[in-house]
Amino acid sequence: MKPLVWKELRENVRWLPIGLVVVSVICWMVLPSSMDNYQSVLIASELVSRLAIVLPLLVFALGVVQSFRDLQPAAGAYLNHRGVTSSDIFFSKTISGFVLYLVSVLVPIVLLAGWIAYRGMWWHPMRPAQVGPAIVYAFAAFVMHPAAMLTMARGASWWRTRLFPLVPAGAVLIFYFGLLRDGGPRGEVIGMLFAVPMLVWAILISRQGWLDLSKDPPASRTNIAISRRFLLPAYLLVGACGVFVTALLTSVGVVEEMARAGAYVPAPYTRFAVDAVSGDPYFTTVLQEFDETNGRYTEKLLGGDIIADGKTVNPMSSIQPDKKLLALTSLIETGKGYFYYQSDGFFTGLSGLEFGNVYSYDERGYVLLYETYPVWRWSHTISADGIHPAGVLSGERLSNDALGHGGQLFSSIRGLTRSSALVDSHGVAFIEKNPMAVRRIIDHQVDAAALVLGDAGGAPRMFILEANKLFEYQLYDEKAGQTWYKESEEGSGEYDTPIEPHLKPQVKLVQTYTVPDELLKLRGLSFVAAPNGLWFNVGVDPTTVFHLRFDGTNERLTFSIDESSKTMDPDVFRFTFVLAGMIPGVLILFGIVMGVWELLHRPDYAIAFSGFIAEVSSHPIIVCTWVVSLLLALAAGWWLVRRVARTCALTGAQTKLWSWSVLFLGLAAPLAMVAIYRKVHRETCPKCSERRRVDLTHCEHCGAAWEEPASEGIEILDRAA
Repeated sequence: MKPLVWKELRENVRWLPIGLVVVSVICWMVLPSSMDNYQSVLIASELVSRLAIVLPLLVFALGVVQSFRDLQPAAGAYLNHRGVTSSDIFFSKTISGFVLYLVSVLVPIVLLAGWIAYRGMWWHPMRPAQVGPAIVYAFAAFVMHPAAMLTMARGASWWRTRLFPLVPAGAVLIFYFGLLRDGGPRGEVIGMLFAVPMLVWAILISRQGWLDLSKDPPASRTNIAISRRFLLPAYLLVGACGVFVTALLTSVGVVEEMARAGAYVPAPYTRFAVDAVSGDPYFTTVLQEFDETNGRYTEKLLGGDIIADGKTVNPMSSIQPDKKLLALTSLIETGKGYFYYQSDGFFTGLSGLEFGNVYSYDERGYVLLYETYPVWRWSHTISADGIHPAGVLSGERLSNDALGHGGQLFSSIRGLTRSSALVDSHGVAFIEKNPMAVRRIIDHQVDAAALVLGDAGGAPRMFILEANKLFEYQLYDEKAGQTWYKESEEGSGEYDTPIEPHLKPQVKLVQTYTVPDELLKLRGLSFVAAPNGLWFNVGVDPTTVFHLRFDGTNERLTFSIDESSKTMDPDVFRFTFVLAGMIPGVLILFGIVMGVWELLHRPDYAIAFSGFIAEVSSHPIIVCTWVVSLLLALAAGWWLVRRVARTCALTGAQTKLWSWSVLFLGLAAPLAMVAIYRKVHRETCPKCSERRRVDLTHCEHCGAAWEEPASEGIEILDRAA
């Protein structure tokens, strides 16, 4: 084995400089550029994103050049004649390829980590650990090497599924890209735990391909005795299913894109709202339009009906078009951060605090403040208990991304008070300037938070959820009271700069609500702060609302929607549902199982399920299109399976098994058979005139023995063979 490994290293070391140059260029490209602007390069995300483009191609090319020559008949016969097995050849190529690939990737990445450690965080939020996800991704990307060697060993042409071995490997790399791009240290650990068994699995599959396919075994042995070597067939089955599902989803996307109008066409939609004066609940129809004069979206009230328990409401009923209705506000959980801010799992992107200052959240539990004028430098470290000098990470750690939550959720406060809000599970605070300080305004547990804008001239209100208590705080200022906000002149409901800038707002507790357990069990609470209390939209069901009054009492209202008003989603023939009928049955079964599980574990889904049944019954054309397409796809899959089984000369048991698999795999079943089994060549039997296999000594139909072709006297035959 060792001489073979050295042989492969000597022959392929010439490709090492190419890998070194390519990876070195990528590492150079992700280095933080000039900090004259407010952009941040998240090193971990950038490095993984760029390596995800080139590393699979490099590994695939290395596997091709290593296997191409030795798979030629003359080279293979020479090596095997010298007592070298196919398994020895395969493992020597895999070991030498891994060594060359590892050197070409690790050397530039380690140098990048050293450069980051040398520069430190003084001019950019970065640390050497950010190269960790890229190393894990590079390790996982080696799966393309055995996939390439398996592709070269297969004797099929491109239209005969030769590239199917690349599909599962590509799917694995897509998963690793999503896991590591923003996953941080946690993604590294999870990725490495799965990478080792995944690579072993891929290498064993590729080895089986080299043993079975590179020698071109007869179809009778490959297509019948396949149960004892299940790794390769299972791998190709996954690849075939991946190809089919990808092609199906791509077709759906193309059809949807072609059917979509080129210009923006406003479509009405329904939503729950509450009267701002009387506090009456409404189910309304709203049309959102784009105003080209100011570049904003405006909402037009088309109709609405007041809600009552057990009432059938018509959201298209006539209503005063100038009626002021309050929309739902979502309670955002503090522990989940906020999607608006980009993060690579180590730092969040740089965001402006005020002119000349930007900040970034360090996932270790600190906010880093950077000055941009007169020079870019790390100026302060902000923790939960105060301000600390730059260069050290000290103080009480923040429990979560306090900027990602407060920076977006309370963006109105930052824009109006020149103060940035920090929100974590321990409370709410403001970052003050001149002097630099952290001023805590709410000091208790925060499970979720929301900001509700008040009327024109009135300050916003904070809603803080702690366990089953919902606290309502009113923002005010000691000098200007509550009239320190003013509505913009455009009347969009947004707020301009306060009347007196640089105010330091305080909070005053005005109301405490006890949230019932029924609501706390729901995922994602949405509410309306009305004059007569809080109105909650109950989970996934838009026809149930919950009224929480000031005195602590509550009321649940369940209503239904007038079927004649459901014109938002017309029941017409759609080609998309023809394609949807081709979805493999295993995905449909998975959806049914998940629906039953949700129905048993979430009580609010019981009402939603009845609404789903009503929705299905109200769209007979769409449902029939899907059902007919599903039945036709199953029939076509069954017919194709029988046809492929005859072409590949499968046994009756194999044919029956694949026929049943159509129920779960759909049209992917015959595609998988084409990928797994070899085609059996046939010729006409001179006795029974049936098509008989050329690799058997007797006709499988009539039992006639193979007859030697008539000799013309010029043939040279090896009778012993």
